[in-house]
Amino acid sequence: MGDRVIAAIVGFFGGIVASLLGNVVLPWIKRFNLSRNLNVYSELAQKGRVRCRVHNQGRWPIEGAMIYLSLYAAKDDVLPPPKDRDAFIKPEDFVPIAWQQLCWSVASPTRNPIAVDILAQERQPFSPFIIKEEHIEVPSEEGWFRKIEEDEEGQKKKVHSIRRCFLRKRKYKGLLKVVSKDTGARYFPFEFDPEEARKPMVLSPAWPSECEVLAFDRWVDHYERFDEFREVP
Repeated sequence: MGDRVIAAIVGFFGGIVASLLGNVVLPWIKRFNLSRNLNVYSELAQKGRVRCRVHNQGRWPIEGAMIYLSLYAAKDDVLPPPKDRDAFIKPEDFVPIAWQQLCWSVASPTRNPIAVDILAQERQPFSPFIIKEEHIEVPSEEGWFRKIEEDEEGQKKKVHSIRRCFLRKRKYKGLLKVVSKDTGARYFPFEFDPEEARKPMVLSPAWPSECEVLAFDRWVDHYERFDEFREVP
């Protein structure tokens, strides 16, 4: 009788330990490892297109990775869209460029999706800016490519996707945020100089980076006093 009781107790506590290991400890270790090994870096620009990649340096795949862009940009930095173009953020409809979604530079599962899977040791590309002669273009979740639509006469025509905004050309500071189903949020402060033709974007990994996030959120709360907070980063 005593041996049975002891065996039952051992089995009970053994089940608790196994459950904690399988459902709490090991998933936490995996998430911590993937979060710590998630990196973003910039590549050489190509025809004005700023190119970056998210590198999964971990041992497991990452599902549903998404990117968010935040910029220290004031209302007078935002330009009206060119003719036959449109943007979500315009001078007359200005809001801070805070935690805005970017699209990926891939064609699967759709062209320029907002979420992708990143296999172990894989590097997925994205482009946060295009530098034009007269302005800087920032993409939205609609993607970069032109859509095919029909006009009132049934004729097919190419239509530009709606940009997040068009910015005047100057130096900017900001934050990239990468999140996924399998990682915590990762923040990457950056500096962007459109006059640096070959590599205009310089990123600085930050882990942890709560100070950067709090500083930006503080700036958003007071963005109308832009000159006072211009050098917060």
